[in-house]
This record gives sequence, C-alpha cells and structure tokens, in this order.
Amino acid sequence: MTGPGEGSPEAAAPSDPSPARPDRARLRIAAAAVAVLALLAVGLVVWPGHLFRGSGSSPGGRVAAARSFAPGQPIPAGAAEAARRLVAGSVLEQHAVLAPALAATLLEGALFPTGSTLALDANSWRQSGDYANARGTLSEPGKAPAHVVIGFAADARHTGGWLVTFEEQLP
Repeated sequence: MTGPGEGSPEAAAPSDPSPARPDRARLRIAAAAVAVLALLAVGLVVWPGHLFRGSGSSPGGRVAAARSFAPGQPIPAGAAEAARRLVAGSVLEQHAVLAPALAATLLEGALFPTGSTLALDANSWRQSGDYANARGTLSEPGKAPAHVVIGFAADARHTGGWLVTFEEQLP
C-alpha cells in the first residue's frame, strides 16, 4: 500500500500553495521592449521618410530637406508651453516635459543653461495622431542661435498637454 508521498497523485501536486508570481525579469524585458517600440513608432510617425533619405551625414541632403519644408498649422498652446518649460523652466520643469522614454536616457540636471529660449516658428506644427513636430530657434547664452526641430507626443495625463520626444539641430 502506498501513502500520499509514495507515487500517488498527491505526490505529483506542487507543495507550494501560494499563487505564482510574475517573473520580474520578464516584466523588465517586456517594459524595455515596449519602450523601444514606442521610440521607433515616434520616429516613424513624426518624421516620415527620414530613414529613407540617407544617413544624414551628407550636408547637401539635409539642407535640401530643410529647404523643402512646407508650412503646417499654428502651434497649440500646450506644445508652446512645453517648449518654453523645456529650456526656461527649473530642472524639475525641464524634465517634467520629457516623454518617459527620453527622460530615461538623459542625465539628471539642467538640460539647458539659464537664459536659454526656444521660439517655435508660427505655422510649423505637423501632427499625425498623437505625435507632432515643430521647428524653432534655440538660443543659449554664449552660443549662436540654432535652428531645431522638436518632436512631441500627446500627454495622456493632461488634455491638450504635450511631452517632448526629441530635439534635433537642423543645418
């Protein structure tokens, strides 16, 4: 005669009655994969065709692309405020307007020095769904003004709010 511990069906049952916990490593990998996919989606939606114009190392190609830019829509107030806070706000305000995926890649501290300004060009707003970009002029103390493009994603936490997804200097 066999007892519960000697080959009976009860012996095959797990001895730990606690519910299974999700594997934290798998959750981290899944979260990282989602972040990477979100960044790729932003790049493909915000700047269509950018990946197919070449590596960008050719100044002539980038200058031609910059000259072919057609006017868009007026800048929404929420995006203008995010751009202002990105360069002129406190360190906390500067980081608060960043999309989470971008914030995770940047160091702590001020993103731009005190006295910096970013003037977005009127009617440069290009939007596709929850993603957009706009052009402007970035002025930092002691540096020549630079033409830039700023990427935005709709801020799901605040109606009409926008988060910054990238900033790139134009030629």
